[in-house]
Amino acid sequence: MLTQHPDSPERFTRHDIPRLAIAAGVLILALTAILGADILPEAPLDVEVGQLARTDIRAPRALDFESTVRTEAARVAASTAVPPQYSFTTENAIAIAGAQQIAFESRVTRVDTTFAADLSAANRMSLLQTAVTGLSDGAVATLVELNAARWAAVRTESARILDATLRSELRDSEVAETRTRLAGRMAGGLDEAER
Repeated sequence: MLTQHPDSPERFTRHDIPRLAIAAGVLILALTAILGADILPEAPLDVEVGQLARTDIRAPRALDFESTVRTEAARVAASTAVPPQYSFTTENAIAIAGAQQIAFESRVTRVDTTFAADLSAANRMSLLQTAVTGLSDGAVATLVELNAARWAAVRTESARILDATLRSELRDSEVAETRTRLAGRMAGGLDEAER
């Protein structure tokens, strides 16, 4: 009497099949409605300028677009973020000085040729006025007034100062200041206009 017998579990019978089918059908319909809501097309987005969109705007396909403006801005920002790198070596200075001496020689070749030639004063003046491009009017006037001996002195001193300046350490940040002091470094008995 004291021992209790557990209730025997009910068996699955033929009468339970319709109830199972109905419950499974309801569950399938509910899950289909919930999960299938994303498949249905959304109403077209109708917004005006300045109005906030009610839903997220999604692109119809993945597309990469390179913005030239942003790319250039990023390139400039990266360039300015790099600190100046400077490594002075005597070999590089000698090579640069040699290259600049060659450039100097080629720039003043027409002046050398004009002074070496046997020309009239008028012809010499017209050739000297256009011999070196980029000179100021005052520098052209001084060049026209020079004779061959004074030109040789100016040319020699200019070549010496160019070589001495480029063989020593010259940083980019010091170029403007060095350029203003070049006339003061020139010797050789040159007057103010010839410097």
